[in-house]
Amino acid sequence: SLVYWSGGSQQQLAVGWTLIDSAAAANSFADLIDAAARPFDDNTSISGAINFGVPLFTGNGFEGDRLVMDISGDGVNNSGPSLAS
Repeated sequence: SLVYWSGGSQQQLAVGWTLIDSAAAANSFADLIDAAARPFDDNTSISGAINFGVPLFTGNGFEGDRLVMDISGDGVNNSGPSLAS
């Protein structure tokens, strides 16, 4: 899945959970990402992204061996809860 995020209350699921089990599936997922417009351009709330993303691991129709959240940002956590909490 792809979640866009910015400030403490700015998170949006842009592409839902997708099984990528072939080159065609990977290309299709890449096309969905390419077509998704970035909805936010504001503060940086890494904690907000984590808090939004954690519940997405349950009830998503997939059962994985590992739960991994890869967060990419362009700054320090300057909005929302502290990362220490």
